[in-house]
Formats: sequence, C-alpha cells, structure tokens
Amino acid sequence: MESGSPAEQAGLHEGDVINEVKGAIKGQLTSVRIESVGDFTTVTAELKGNALVRTNRGYVVIKAAP
Repeated sequence: MESGSPAEQAGLHEGDVINEVKGAIKGQLTSVRIESVGDFTTVTAELKGNALVRTNRGYVVIKAAP
C-alpha cells in the first residue's frame, strides 16, 4: 500500500481482505462483491467519487482523490 494513498488514509492495512465495494459506477449506486484482485482493479477503475469498502475488519470509506 502506498504511503499517503486514499486507501491508507481511510485506515486500510496490508493484509486486509476486501470483500465488497459500494459506489457510483456509470451514475448508479452499485455494490460489487470482490473475489479477486482483478475484480477490485476493474471496480475501482470505474468508480466515480467516494467508495464504501467492506473488509474482514469492518467498513471504511475511501475518499476520491481531489
């Protein structure tokens, strides 16, 4: 994880398992189950704005870069 990244600022840690991402994709609030790194990469590339991320430790909000 990059130092100072939005994920680090949200409180994610190395070793966290991301299970779900909720956010705006193509103008619709969408919830996507994450089963692989590829799923996460695809979803985050399409997200607009902030994202609610469910991990094995609970929920965090990753804020969009300004």
